[in-house]
Amino acid sequence: MAIHYRNVEVDPMVEGIVEEHLDRLGKYLLKARGGVATQHAEISFRRERGLIRALIAIKTKGGPVAASGRGRSPGESASDAFEKIRVQLHKRKDRLQRRARVRGSDAA
Repeated sequence: MAIHYRNVEVDPMVEGIVEEHLDRLGKYLLKARGGVATQHAEISFRRERGLIRALIAIKTKGGPVAASGRGRSPGESASDAFEKIRVQLHKRKDRLQRRARVRGSDAA
């Protein structure tokens, strides 16, 4: 998977946090449609009202997923955004599994 950073110089701490969260999301991304679903992720950071806002977009074969998070540091804001993405993928995973079961019973 390709990871693109915008508006930020990547330091090892932020890169480690992003990779850790993407590994955790792997259980949702790999199960979608029975294969590797992730094409690439785009991450950008902005300063807003004394806080840092992380904007994260992950493009998958099942459609795009995006979220934003705020925090005092890039790592904190990225963690907040990844938690929101995890919730979205969890909902999408359940829908995809239900559709697969319905299609499977129609074929029988």
